[in-house]
Amino acid sequence: MSYSYFVAELQCPGCGTSTESTVMTKVESDPGTVIRVGDPLDVTVIDMKYSHYTLRVPEPGEPLRILESWSCPACGRPGWIEIVVDDGHVRSIDVVPFDTATLDRVNFVADQLAEFYEEKAGEPLYVGDEVRPDWMERLRQHLARPGTP
Repeated sequence: MSYSYFVAELQCPGCGTSTESTVMTKVESDPGTVIRVGDPLDVTVIDMKYSHYTLRVPEPGEPLRILESWSCPACGRPGWIEIVVDDGHVRSIDVVPFDTATLDRVNFVADQLAEFYEEKAGEPLYVGDEVRPDWMERLRQHLARPGTP
């Protein structure tokens, strides 16, 4: 699998440091591509299904929302960034909490979902070789509600 990189000015919700950060991604593109806000990103739902967990397929005309894991380069705090792709271009790259509102909004989540799920739910995302069929509901039970810590 080849990797590309999302690059954006991101502010850590923990320490408040704002810095240009690079986040590795498996989003389909030319290997080594650096992707910033405003850049073209020709990625399809099929591409995303190969490289990320699918939460829900976007409706026609709806922006594609990708969740990638991120760590603050200043304090090391783990977190998540949301990348919005609309009309073939990256419209935004922002730090977001992984809460119920985010779970409801995003379409695809990076591989780190498995570790995050296990940390939150206290059980593996997989049962044998299969993803738990009810994993989203089980995760939702353990996520913070928007506006709560």
